[in-house]
Amino acid sequence: MAILSAQVQAGWFMTTLCGGFCLGFCYDVCRSFLPGFGRRGVGLLWEGIFWLAAILAAASLLERMTGGEVRGYLFLGCFLGMGLYEISFHRLLQRLIDWLSRWKKKKMDVNLPGKRQ
Repeated sequence: MAILSAQVQAGWFMTTLCGGFCLGFCYDVCRSFLPGFGRRGVGLLWEGIFWLAAILAAASLLERMTGGEVRGYLFLGCFLGMGLYEISFHRLLQRLIDWLSRWKKKKMDVNLPGKRQ
């Protein structure tokens, strides 16, 4: 185990914090656009695939950053990043997605052929 400077460790922590934030964002996007995401059947399969990909990406990142050494503060950074996303941007993204889907539905209703205006 190599001894690392506090500056290097802080940089790694910030990287995993940003990574956790991105994971939270990607999870919200998948939950919003994949039908039944996180529910039974196919949705549960999609959620499993998402988390498997997230774990593989995190393991790859840890391998590159630390040479395979497990460091607790990196996991803490990832979880804090997901929590920070949930607190700060989750509602904003959900409102934006809801607005876009209502707008799209309204546009589709107006542009249907044979519909009187």
